[in-house]
Amino acid sequence: MTRVVVAGGSVIERAALCAVLHSDTSIETAALGPQLANIVGAIKRLDPELVALMMSDVSDDSVEAAKRIMGEAPKPIVLVATGSAKDKDEILARSGALAVLDAPVGEAQQKRFVTMLKAMAEVKVVRRWSARAHSPHPVPQNLPRNSGQLIAIASSTGGPGALQRIFGELPAGFASPILVVQHIAGGFADSLVRSLGTSSVSIKLAQDGEPLKARTVYIAPDSRHLGVTTRNTIALSDSPPIEGFRPSATFLFESAAKAFGPQLTAVVLTGMGRDGIAGLPLVRELGGTVLAQDENSCAVFGMPKVAIESGFVDRVLPLGEIARELSPPAALEGVPA
Repeated sequence: MTRVVVAGGSVIERAALCAVLHSDTSIETAALGPQLANIVGAIKRLDPELVALMMSDVSDDSVEAAKRIMGEAPKPIVLVATGSAKDKDEILARSGALAVLDAPVGEAQQKRFVTMLKAMAEVKVVRRWSARAHSPHPVPQNLPRNSGQLIAIASSTGGPGALQRIFGELPAGFASPILVVQHIAGGFADSLVRSLGTSSVSIKLAQDGEPLKARTVYIAPDSRHLGVTTRNTIALSDSPPIEGFRPSATFLFESAAKAFGPQLTAVVLTGMGRDGIAGLPLVRELGGTVLAQDENSCAVFGMPKVAIESGFVDRVLPLGEIARELSPPAALEGVPA
């Protein structure tokens, strides 16, 4: 059984969410009241696989509760928006939650919602907001800083919030194209693009054969690998999944390394699993640079941990330092502004 604690919101909102979750007989729920001040003690006592916090558009109580849980009794957390919640990715970055989801309406949306929560309940999370100053996994720092003419990013659980922060902190003069493989449920790629909007760079779904442009972020579409065929052309592929993933960060890293060599910076962000790790040896062999997000700032220290332990990471950085590390990149030769 998968135990889910539902907390916050009104009695009606909690009851409605529990009813949706009970459509799957493998889920059992424990509903707490609207007061979240003592939620950490309840979470420790109930020991659920996942916490669903009801979040209205007029209160930050659920965000603060999520931060306390992640600091004292880490569990996978989903914030369920019962109103018109804005700045969802900023909320993710502040709270440490895995996702901010709208309260499901309609049978199809409810089924997707339950499927997503069951998957998130299996995520192994780490304590956040601690005072550790250094990563416990030292890596060699012997390579020069890369010029960053192309950026390739791999992210999974917790990735939307991390991406939003990085893109929001890029300077106005940022020039490099960025290619992103973000693991996300099918049908949500368009929503991801909309949620990541920023004034510093343009963000779009990648299209096969389109030329790379400066100051543009290309998100891998559903069920297609993302790569580059030349120094200025996007390539999408229907080739088989790699280690269960399509799009795969391994495909992206290897494709970008072959095209850009030492002008590539590969970045491994928060997420579970090991997607992308098999592509790192080629990135380093061809002169590229590999960055990994540090444990303290990860929602899930899975992919970065495996990358660091592989020995192919050049620098381990807190989320708040990654944009600065990528800036100011040189403008990509041959790529139109």
